[in-house]
Amino acid sequence: MRQKRAKAYKRLMNLYCQTFGFRQPFQVLVCEDFMLELSNKQLDVAKQLTNCVQGECKPMITQCSMEALYKLGKEHQAITDMAKNFERRRCNHRTAIDEIDCIKDVVGPTNKHRYTMAVQSGKLRQHLRSVPGVPVIHFNDRGVMVMEMPSDATLKHKDSLENAKLTEQLANPLPSLDNVIIGENPVVQPAPQPARSRKVTKAPNPLSQRKKKELQTGRPSKKQLEAEKERQLEKEQRRAAKRPRDEGDSDDEVAEDKPAPSTRLEHDTDEDVTGNAPTRSVEQISAAVEDDVDGEQKKKRRKRRKKATGAAETGAEGVTEEAE
Repeated sequence: MRQKRAKAYKRLMNLYCQTFGFRQPFQVLVCEDFMLELSNKQLDVAKQLTNCVQGECKPMITQCSMEALYKLGKEHQAITDMAKNFERRRCNHRTAIDEIDCIKDVVGPTNKHRYTMAVQSGKLRQHLRSVPGVPVIHFNDRGVMVMEMPSDATLKHKDSLENAKLTEQLANPLPSLDNVIIGENPVVQPAPQPARSRKVTKAPNPLSQRKKKELQTGRPSKKQLEAEKERQLEKEQRRAAKRPRDEGDSDDEVAEDKPAPSTRLEHDTDEDVTGNAPTRSVEQISAAVEDDVDGEQKKKRRKRRKKATGAAETGAEGVTEEAE
């Protein structure tokens, strides 16, 4: 099929779809004379009809048309077998009647079931042109399957529907818009802008801020003094626990080395009667620590001297015994 003809057929079917409610697959009602013409051409029915309507189609045939094909005899048995594959359209005729009368009865005055007619009879085509919304397909003089242009009844019905829609819109106009001045320079009031949300200042994130430095003063705080005192007491207790007892020392010497339980450190003499820790500077605390260290070193030296003198005396006694 030529491209120009295919576009024309597509426009025709769009007209029937928009105005009369046709939809795919299109119902193509085939007549007996059309089938006879098709058998002479030896064409594929389904393919030719699909190209003509430019869409999917569903070939149909009435029971009266089938009876007419049966009467043709065995000479046209191939056409009869082909027509048996079509969908059967019920025409509600108990006995077969003339095919033209059957088609007129099926189509009716308005083509309610939206049939596309494939008819070759000129008399039947003349009648179908008077019914609005009936596409007609037939073979022309050169044996080409063509679709007729819309009939006058179809075009009149289309114009009447468009005029009815126009008058309905004029009778029921759309509601007028507010705040619009009709004139040479129409002015439309601008739409109100949404209210802006006020920004509230929030406190800074505490985790992102630096910690404040403690004020450094020359005088130590009470907490520092208490902590220093506790450290000194722990050191003295560890030293007393680790101090070994020498074998050569007598009980009296060990007793002298051990501090009396009632005695206190020199830096604790200033303690008040109430038991509160005295307030001292860092220099005083460091001096007291140095004095304690010096006292321990003197005790160790004293022990070494005693050991040395004891060893010398035992050696001298051994020499005198050998001389004797």
